[in-house]
Amino acid sequence: MKLFKVKTTFFSAINIFILANFFFSLLILPAPSYGANVGAPAGPLQIFFPAIITGMTIHPENPLQFDFILDTGDDHLQGEALKKESKKLINYFMATLTVPEGEMWVNLSPLLAPSG
Repeated sequence: MKLFKVKTTFFSAINIFILANFFFSLLILPAPSYGANVGAPAGPLQIFFPAIITGMTIHPENPLQFDFILDTGDDHLQGEALKKESKKLINYFMATLTVPEGEMWVNLSPLLAPSG
């Protein structure tokens, strides 16, 4: 019985110590941080807008002739850089047109059987 009383006293002392630490942590404020400006409002985010195709014109007399409308974005591309970026964007667009409609299906569920 004496061993049981020693264990109970020991655990009671630990519980009182932990309870006292929680209580005093509510009363004592943490030390100020000198490394970062914690709590200061963050400045506005710098959002980058890349060049993007915003539209296109299809000519009724020649339906395979397109005129693309390109927004240069935040780079304000000009000259050779604009030609290179617009060619890349137009090639991406044309690549999407070449995918057969039957192959555009994507199986996102493991329960469905494969298509095709």
